[in-house]
Amino acid sequence: MLTTRTADDGTVTYAAHRPPGWSGPGDPFEEITAPDTATLRARLAQRCRHGT
Repeated sequence: MLTTRTADDGTVTYAAHRPPGWSGPGDPFEEITAPDTATLRARLAQRCRHGT
């Protein structure tokens, strides 16, 4: 799941997290964040390459 959060100062954080009820491998509450979508995609791709 992908979401955004906006801080009081207007800063947007993009976040990827597993959906509610996740029963697959890994931490069901893990969240990966980034300041923009390009960085978030790169972080997610890196995790996929490492198999986690």
